[in-house]
Amino acid sequence: MSKSFSYLVCLPLALAITSTACSSSDDDSPSGPVSFRNNVAPILQNSCAFSSCHAAGTTNGVVFAGDPAAVRTSLVNVKAPQLPTMNFVTPGDPGQSYIMHKLDGDQKQFAAGCSSEPDCGSQMPLGQPQLPESTRNTIRRWISEGAADN
Repeated sequence: MSKSFSYLVCLPLALAITSTACSSSDDDSPSGPVSFRNNVAPILQNSCAFSSCHAAGTTNGVVFAGDPAAVRTSLVNVKAPQLPTMNFVTPGDPGQSYIMHKLDGDQKQFAAGCSSEPDCGSQMPLGQPQLPESTRNTIRRWISEGAADN
């Protein structure tokens, strides 16, 4: 087999294998519309509803534990106390949803408008690794889809 023939056969095969491996993901986001009750609320409860953060009895703005409908009501179209110019969740607009900036860790870009904490506080979840992108994208999709009570 000639060297050039090997390149012609092996290179495309290697590229196909690599692109397949890179395009597959551990994306566990729902295939249909994102449900607050089934997809988003469990993320918030499992990642953020700790005794020192967003559990019942804390003063960190929003409580993520308990009834999903009450949690959603405390987020959607409610001004974020740390950044009063932005809602926690603005339906249809993840870029104008404070929760996404806190989860993505880029809330410091709004430091000039922050009210109580320098640089709008810490990334969420506090003291934990950043949530995987697929998890954050589930919340982002729910917001993009209108932040429905579903």
